[in-house]
Amino acid sequence: MGVTVERPQVVMTADDGMRLVLENAARLERRSEGEVALRTETGEQRPLATERRLKVEVPNGRQFRLVLDDGSEVWLNAGSTLNYRSDFNRSSRDIGLSGEAYFEVARNADLPFRVQARGCTFTVLGTRFNISAYDEDPDVLAALMEGSLQFESSRSTETMVPGDLITYDCRTMEASRRQVDTDQFRSWIDGIIRYDAISLPALLRRLAREYDVKIELCTDAFDDKTFRISLTEAQDIESIMGGLCDILPISVRRDTCGYRVDSRPRKTEP
Repeated sequence: MGVTVERPQVVMTADDGMRLVLENAARLERRSEGEVALRTETGEQRPLATERRLKVEVPNGRQFRLVLDDGSEVWLNAGSTLNYRSDFNRSSRDIGLSGEAYFEVARNADLPFRVQARGCTFTVLGTRFNISAYDEDPDVLAALMEGSLQFESSRSTETMVPGDLITYDCRTMEASRRQVDTDQFRSWIDGIIRYDAISLPALLRRLAREYDVKIELCTDAFDDKTFRISLTEAQDIESIMGGLCDILPISVRRDTCGYRVDSRPRKTEP
């Protein structure tokens, strides 16, 4: 008999004790009487209590798509959490994010859409953008594909234009802005990991979340070096780790806990 591996669950919770297990997508719908209901992929509707704080938690190894009741769409990546109120889109459109999400925001000039993430605030009217704000990462990254996005921190304010990438250093609280191919930062919603320049530590953290495995990097030799990478979800983690050994001077050892990555010893001249 084969071994059945349980799939990690996407969960929505509320501060009144409600807990719902979700699959791959859901939609929030506002009823005529002002109440909000959650419609699941199967068509099931679940009324949500008003004035409650809601949380969607996406575990490692999963992704989730949520349509908010203003028509905005949010794709949540592995290891991410979204917080918002059940009265979202009535007096405000404020959201809290831990992790990574891609947003396509419905335009409403009277009610700006705001995302709070690790000490940063992103304010939009209608736009497409990606924010990566994992607690274990040193930086918050925001990439704008379309529209306008205002970035705010305790030290600076920037108005982003399409093609901009904001990098906010959470240690120094300094932000920098540059033009890049921003589509690479949303490629994950299409099952692709693609970067023009990514460090090995950043890539391994992403792979650990995407594939729900433990990866330990045992060297700092690659902290300041970047490389180009393109992977698809059809590739398993074993082949990806083997491929990294082919393009980088690293060794990979697998044990019962996961993967250990180290520098490959240099060959000595005879």
